[in-house]
Formats: sequence, structure tokens, C-alpha cells
Amino acid sequence: MSKYCSNCGKKLEEDTMFCPKCGESTDEQQQKNQSQQVNNTSQQVTYMKQCPYCMQPIDKTASICPYCRQKLKGGGCLIPIIIWGFMGIIAIAIFMAATGRIGVLSKNDLVIQNASGSHNALGVSTWEGDLVNRGTTSIENIVIQYTCYNESKEYVGTVQSKIKRIEGNETIHFHATGLVKPEGQVTCESSIKVVSNDEFNKNN
Repeated sequence: MSKYCSNCGKKLEEDTMFCPKCGESTDEQQQKNQSQQVNNTSQQVTYMKQCPYCMQPIDKTASICPYCRQKLKGGGCLIPIIIWGFMGIIAIAIFMAATGRIGVLSKNDLVIQNASGSHNALGVSTWEGDLVNRGTTSIENIVIQYTCYNESKEYVGTVQSKIKRIEGNETIHFHATGLVKPEGQVTCESSIKVVSNDEFNKNN
């Protein structure tokens, strides 16, 4: 096989140690070639990554895998990120629904003001007041509940008022009338719940 000087291109004999034209050492040329091969290999590894779908080695800067045609973003595939994020949202929603914590973050913005109530001898309990949303976002499916007890702290009834939606920084006047057992002195404790659509529409 013919050998050529890598510096000037002159054809050399196999046992030639120096180029007769430019004087370049054949040993130095061989070292340069080996160094160049190492650099090329290192550069090739640096610019390669693995597709998370088909596991094929692809260019590090590729936005679409040339083998499976999946879209890639930020050094990984965008689709798995979207899928896992969506599954996380669903899991949180299921947990909140199962534990009755729907809207628990927004519920802290709701307060009752100017509340008053009365009970008559027939057991009719009437409550009214103002529901205030101190937050900036709207809240839906709100249940204002008054749980009533007699003098012995025994449960005698519940009165509810439902508000479908309240906007941010809005005040809504509510009015609720219900029946409780007329057992002497009756006291009621108020609470606010943000519930699911199904629970809100029950007995509505």
C-alpha cells in the first residue's frame, strides 16, 4: 500500500522515516493521525444522546428522533413530561375529592360577616348574613352550613345555604331556613365547605 506525507502529500517509500520534500517525520505524522482520531471520537460522543423512546443514539441537538420520529425537547421527550404532569393533576384531584378537600386552598378566602339567626317554637331556624370572598379568584359550589345543638349539646338539626359561584372580592347576602327539633335553647355553629358538583346538586 502506498504511503504519502500528510504534510505535503509527496509519495513515500514504506520504510521512509522522513519526507524527502518537506522533512516531516513519519512518526510525528502517525501521532497526529492517532490524536485526530481520538478527538473525533470524543467529539462524536459529546454530541450524542439516547432517544427515550427507541433508545437509539441520536444527535444531542436533535428535536425529532430520526428513528421513531418522536418530538424531543430539553434533552428529553416532551410527551412523557406532559403525560406525567397530567397524571399528577388527576391524582391530586382524586385525592381531594376522596378526602373532601376540594377547594380547600380557596376556602380560606371565604368568611361570613353580619350573621344572625333565630328559632321559633315550631322548630323553624332562620339564618342570614354576608359571604365575603377576600381572594381575587372566583369560587364555585359553596355550602354554608349551620349545625344546631340543644342545651345538652345534642344534635338537633342542620340548616344550609348554597351559593353556586362567588367572584373575587365579591360579597353575597345569603338566607337559609330549615327545621330543627324545638328543644329549649338552640345554638348553631357555622361552617363553610367547597364541594364537588355532585355533592352541591344533592337535594338542591
